[in-house]
Amino acid sequence: MSPDFVGVMGHQVESTTPPPPPPPTGIYTVAVGADICPPTADSSYQHTQTSNMIVADSTIDAVLVMGDNNYEQGLLSQYQNQYEPTWGRFKSKTYPVPGNHEYNSGNIGGHYEAYWGRRCSPRAAGKYSYAVDAGGWHLLFLDSDIQHRGASAAAEQLTWMDSILASWDQDGVPVLCCMHHNRFSNGGTAAHGADSSLGAFYTRLYVARCDIIVHGHNHYADFSPRINASGGLDPEGYRVFCVGTGGHPPDNFGSVNFPTDYKSLNRGIGKLYLEASRYEFRYYQVGQSVAAYTTGLVGTHK
Repeated sequence: MSPDFVGVMGHQVESTTPPPPPPPTGIYTVAVGADICPPTADSSYQHTQTSNMIVADSTIDAVLVMGDNNYEQGLLSQYQNQYEPTWGRFKSKTYPVPGNHEYNSGNIGGHYEAYWGRRCSPRAAGKYSYAVDAGGWHLLFLDSDIQHRGASAAAEQLTWMDSILASWDQDGVPVLCCMHHNRFSNGGTAAHGADSSLGAFYTRLYVARCDIIVHGHNHYADFSPRINASGGLDPEGYRVFCVGTGGHPPDNFGSVNFPTDYKSLNRGIGKLYLEASRYEFRYYQVGQSVAAYTTGLVGTHK
């Protein structure tokens, strides 16, 4: 059962809190997750459990999968054998981006793109950044693997991104951005560190008054208050939600390098409840029907 909006800013929800009533009509519900399926059957992953959570919620309108959707190489056979029977059950309403493991195949077009078709590359074959309007929001999907894409492809994507953001500048529609990699990191030795190559993305998104960035890469949940492109607290910034908890066993946390409202090593999914000028994000852990965390009702910049 999906929740209605809670008018309390970011907080952990006690397990004894009763489930809230269904949301009012007019809300666009989005499930988010990343770092999902094993290369072969592996009981240490919880991809089946997280996919069951999405299947059980008939109010979910769209699913954002944020890369490393199938380990270790993102091969077509791995997608067919592990992803398709679980997270593939809602493929028709899924919007994907690739992660570094999709590039490990050495032929991302012959595997990742072969599975998703033009759903992952609506602009052109081999270009995995795109934009969608849904739920009264602009949704921006970026291929954040700068290392594998190379300088020329990264420059082309930035030019395209600039043109998209410029076209949205004065239209009053809020912006959500989805990518795989993390600009900032509170991870420990098992996790990925901060990725400075994403600075140009984050700076442009800040200038464009983006409200939400969702990503994976690190295998845990870590949700920030509003921050700017330098990682500092800023009421004009975006909230960053790391939801790398789609199935892969968790990493660990280290020192706090940027602000956080909530951290967890428990697998689960995020849910965004979008309206034209406000939203709520909730995090649901595997085996729990009540959200472990909620932002409460948040007004957008536009």
